[in-house]
Amino acid sequence: MSDKTRNYEQELASLMNNLAESVFEMSDDEVRTEMKKNGDSTDAVRGILRQAVKDCQQRNLIEAQQRYEERIAALSSKKFSLPESIQEMRDMLNSILTSNPAVGSALLTAQHRDFSDLPDEEVPGYLKQLFELGVIDDTAAMGDDE
Repeated sequence: MSDKTRNYEQELASLMNNLAESVFEMSDDEVRTEMKKNGDSTDAVRGILRQAVKDCQQRNLIEAQQRYEERIAALSSKKFSLPESIQEMRDMLNSILTSNPAVGSALLTAQHRDFSDLPDEEVPGYLKQLFELGVIDDTAAMGDDE
């Protein structure tokens, strides 16, 4: 018996590479014959490969979606010191954006440049984003434990 410990992962990787290489060297007809002999259909294999490619392509999209949802959840769970009425919130938002027009052009889409058209339910969200971005002084934000 050898004194070396076996590296099973390396052995498996080597075996899989050799199998892949042997299939790669086969002609298309040989592959079809082998698949038919084993009862596999080319449509099933094609479907598996297409799904694998699709999954790989969408992995970054799925990860980005998860990060986005985590950030939205974190933002929703934070507590901010906001005025109580929608009109006071609108006034606060107008004041901030008037004093810093670059923020307004980056934050709001063209359809909501006129703040009177901005739906009431979106106003607190914009203010929270400004807190989070540091445009509004953080000392006005309340901690998570309050």
